[in-house]
Amino acid sequence: MITIHGDEIRKLCISDMHFTYKDFIDPNSQMSALYKGFVDYATQSDADLIVNYGDTISSEYLWYLHSLSSNSLAPNVSEQSRKEYAEQLTRRRLRHDSVKPDSFHSISHLIQQFARASGYQTPLTLTEIEHKLNEIRTHDSDVMRHIITQQNSSAKPFYILHGNHECITLSESEVAGIFNRASGHKGVTRTSHQYSFYKDFELINAGRDPIYAREIFFNANVHNHAKGGLVFAPYDIEWLQDTLAATKGHAVINMHIPISFDQTPEQDPYSITRSYKESAALRNILGQAGNVALVNMGHIHRIMYDQIQGVNYLTMPSFRHIPSFVADEGRKGLKDPTGYFHEVSLNFGNMNAQVERKRVLLNKDNKTSIKSERKERPNFAPQSPFSFDL
Repeated sequence: MITIHGDEIRKLCISDMHFTYKDFIDPNSQMSALYKGFVDYATQSDADLIVNYGDTISSEYLWYLHSLSSNSLAPNVSEQSRKEYAEQLTRRRLRHDSVKPDSFHSISHLIQQFARASGYQTPLTLTEIEHKLNEIRTHDSDVMRHIITQQNSSAKPFYILHGNHECITLSESEVAGIFNRASGHKGVTRTSHQYSFYKDFELINAGRDPIYAREIFFNANVHNHAKGGLVFAPYDIEWLQDTLAATKGHAVINMHIPISFDQTPEQDPYSITRSYKESAALRNILGQAGNVALVNMGHIHRIMYDQIQGVNYLTMPSFRHIPSFVADEGRKGLKDPTGYFHEVSLNFGNMNAQVERKRVLLNKDNKTSIKSERKERPNFAPQSPFSFDL
């Protein structure tokens, strides 16, 4: 248990970094400069802990598949076959939790067929594909290690969650092993859940009894999904229920995929990857628990706040991407770079939270500065700062 003198736990919260290997080997990379600006700010701030809400990497694997499918005008394109192969590939992980090395043979065969169905001009051998997949895996793990090394230099406890991108390229146990190098993961309480954990805080202030809070890091299933939506692994919800039942005081839950909304594919074609089929059931469980003050989430590249059955739900901004629309086509896209993060203050003395949206800016002299963003951004973020009762 960590003892903090005063009512307030302050957090700097980042979400969905989506960094690439190129961001850190390119000396002129804007994203590398923006992230260094954030680390410098975090080092000097009064934050008690820093959390990345998943998707540390923008996996080269997805860009690789895109590069093989971009030739939609070729005469030998089979849209139906390409779609079928794409669905199979997006439901596969490059590396499963296994004691045996993965040769990538079955995935390489699928990629070969996918490229052929997409009209890709150059025939790909299985050996070439497997070499590329091994390179991608190495790059993704190198990026995560680099981020953790940089963030640990801030001397602030740093916590990092699984996102769906990490779990495409690497196995969950590999990701967990890398994340365990993050400074905040030392000294956490681990239980029967292989990847989730928590840390207890005691808030001391003269003139009143101690206040207790439990920070829960809920690394639920974020990759494999059934038809119609993501699904929790069998032990996920049970573990969270047990952890809340044993919580002394208030609970704050951190996770990657939001559970604060339900959408159908008709309302949002990406909804099957945006939330869980059991979201409504889990919201009921959290509401009935009676001790959940806040659920922090990421994944959707925008800022949303809801209070449902007495529980506050907050999604964090993406450090790299904000939603935008391609004007000439009217379709949704992502705009970068941004450098957005949230500074969240939780005051358990008066049971209030304040959220302030901040942004790292890269100036003309290539130095960074921090801007507090106040105005509302339609379809992305409400006016900042905003507050709510816990």
